[in-house]
Amino acid sequence: MSHPLLRHSAWIQSISDRLYRRSQYVVLNPWCERIGHLALEIHIAAALAVRDRKKLVLIPHFRVVNRAIFRLRFDCDVGSKDLRYLLVAGLLWLCGLANYGYRGIHGHIKRRLPGLIDFLHLPELMYYPRVGLEPGPWAECKIIGTENYHSFTLLNQYPRLAHLTNSQTKRAADIRRHMGISADARIVCVHVRESGYLGSDPVHDFRDADILKYIDAIRWLIAQGFVVIRLGDVSMKPLPALDGLIDYALTEYKSALMDLYFVSACECYIGCDSGLFMAARMFDRPICFLNTAELNCNFIFRDTEVHVPKHIYSIPNERLLSFREILTSDLGLDEYPPTRYRFVELDSQEILTAVQEFVEVVDSRDFTGWLPGIQEEIRKMILDKFTSYVERPDIPDNKRHDHWGSQLVFHGWHGRTFLENCWEYGDYLRNRSEGIRSLVRHQHVEKALISNQ
Repeated sequence: MSHPLLRHSAWIQSISDRLYRRSQYVVLNPWCERIGHLALEIHIAAALAVRDRKKLVLIPHFRVVNRAIFRLRFDCDVGSKDLRYLLVAGLLWLCGLANYGYRGIHGHIKRRLPGLIDFLHLPELMYYPRVGLEPGPWAECKIIGTENYHSFTLLNQYPRLAHLTNSQTKRAADIRRHMGISADARIVCVHVRESGYLGSDPVHDFRDADILKYIDAIRWLIAQGFVVIRLGDVSMKPLPALDGLIDYALTEYKSALMDLYFVSACECYIGCDSGLFMAARMFDRPICFLNTAELNCNFIFRDTEVHVPKHIYSIPNERLLSFREILTSDLGLDEYPPTRYRFVELDSQEILTAVQEFVEVVDSRDFTGWLPGIQEEIRKMILDKFTSYVERPDIPDNKRHDHWGSQLVFHGWHGRTFLENCWEYGDYLRNRSEGIRSLVRHQHVEKALISNQ
């Protein structure tokens, strides 16, 4: 039980096991501070309850990014909020309150006296017990009864188990009318990650993208008769006013309930490698992942999911790398040295083309002409690349955990035009590189000037 969450959780897990028999209940206190983990863990817990014919008990923590998710209706028996529930929930709430206070003090010290944090070896989390976890592979924890944390095999067996309740649906429909969205409107959700929610952080910022490059695609979706809902938070960059586009993230109507309503009601979801897509997946929505930066793209594990990653520019070679070159190299196994590589976002035309292709197959599910031979080769290359890496004896567990996807077989698709243009290095990438080369050189000059000042 080396994982700190498990060490902190032993006592309260013991109390939970005495109150709820494991043979009858799936009891889970999910990670509540990130919507991706919250949706994923709840989906897995519901799937376990259905598979093993148990009652589901979900217990929120002190801080919850979306409380409406705990009020959903699930396709399984749900335990009542009795004295057992109140006892376990109360203990978790008190521990969460203490940890929240500690993190506030920790953050204050870190801003004022950063060296003191390292000198005293103060952890970011003081005490964060949870219920429903057990040791998993590579020193990670997983939900009790699963094979690994992400349990995508189980989720494939039960693609949708969550639904808004009648009261949630009625309330959301009323809000939808106030927003001016007709009952028969076809909805597409768009979410593009920005750094405002978590603050600028090099650990995560490489996943950001510019929403303004999506405007041409949004205009096209509106022309096809869709209402486009831009998801996110209040820190998002405002979008230009367009008939048919609702910058929902910046409206008075934004709420936990409406977040879930829109991702459950949309015909498809256009997102990135940011956790909100897990909520769309929980409702079994077709997903188009654009501008992703995770090469271990086994997370597109359903055949209704399409993936078009960011480009990677090689500074020594002064050009963009082909997708084949990326997959056959060591890229993605560790960090990308900024002196050697740059992520390059998809441009407006690439985003538009990917969206058009995706919408075309959302209803038909017909991927004829999507280069099936190359698609299968990519699936095998990714699986072989990351599996051979994690099996090396010199790789520590924390590095193995970073590549959890190496255990998974994915069934999603890479964009057809993306593969036609970028699978091999040719005229398209050569021309695309021309416009990037001068920009990268300019950035190097700027950095050199700054370092010499």
